[in-house]
Amino acid sequence: MVFKCYLCEKENIFMTYYCVNCRRIKHLINLYGNRVYDVLEKVLVISETEESDGIEDVINNDIKNKREYINKSIKEHINKKK
Repeated sequence: MVFKCYLCEKENIFMTYYCVNCRRIKHLINLYGNRVYDVLEKVLVISETEESDGIEDVINNDIKNKREYINKSIKEHINKKK
């Protein structure tokens, strides 16, 4: 019979509970314990502060680019009048 991996629930498996990738993750958890969870949280999960900082950076870059575009357009317009 064909079953889905118990962890990722995507890979088809035969006669085992975990696919190759999930078996590797399980092995790392057995070796390093809670350290695996700590690393995953620190590396992959974005905090609300980091998320809002990223949003502010995007907005500030958009504002900067629009100002530069407007200033460039104004200078081109002035130069055409001369």
